[in-house]
Amino acid sequence: RTLAWRERLAPLRLVLSQKPFLAGPVPAYADYIVFGDFQWARCISTAELVPSDDPIYAWRERMLDLFDGIARRAPNEA
Repeated sequence: RTLAWRERLAPLRLVLSQKPFLAGPVPAYADYIVFGDFQWARCISTAELVPSDDPIYAWRERMLDLFDGIARRAPNEA
């Protein structure tokens, strides 16, 4: 299952290997919409969705750092 999940993320990975955010140099609507799914998963589980060497991981870290890291402070119920 994990491999299939990661394979489905190929289009996202391709874009994020070329630029820091889906929208380009700064985040925009597309980034926030996609990030919502990753944040939801982060809040309910400790499972590693993508490995740390994945461009998606780096993007998610950048998203977590936005707005003084407010997303990092969301409770994790897992």
